[in-house]
Amino acid sequence: SARRAVSLAPDDADAVLAFSHERQVAWDFKAARTAASHVTELDPTSGWGLYRLFVLEAAFGNFDESVTAARKASQLDPLTMGDLYPMALAYAGRFDEAMTAARAGLAIDSLSAVNCWWCVVMWVSAARGDVANTRLAQSRMAELRGSGRARAYYDGIALANAPVEFAQKIKIF
Repeated sequence: SARRAVSLAPDDADAVLAFSHERQVAWDFKAARTAASHVTELDPTSGWGLYRLFVLEAAFGNFDESVTAARKASQLDPLTMGDLYPMALAYAGRFDEAMTAARAGLAIDSLSAVNCWWCVVMWVSAARGDVANTRLAQSRMAELRGSGRARAYYDGIALANAPVEFAQKIKIF
């Protein structure tokens, strides 16, 4: 188990990262966040440690810390984690900055099915009540992911992040 790995190698960033994941899956978010923070102390270049810290800090409402972790991860690994920074900005309600960062990512690679730049465009557009851009981004994500299941998934994201009256307007379900 990850707990055993950490007991055998407490200064191994990968073992601590596995422990953070294990704690998060077990819904022990405080321990998961503490472990993720420790990973970034052990290895400040751990993109996955920064990713985990970004998610957990956002979950605790610590948006400045979440944005900082996401920015670092995006800078360290722009191919895999380039979308974390605009996502963190969106979670923090910093929509103008999120849209600017997402559009910059799209300018580099608008065909990526890995990065979620289109997700950020969709979330911000939905939060602003912009039906046309929400649908455009939603359709683009479904095309890139290549399935009707993806469309249902992105419909769910739009619904979860949209005001009720907006969700009713675009008739997601």
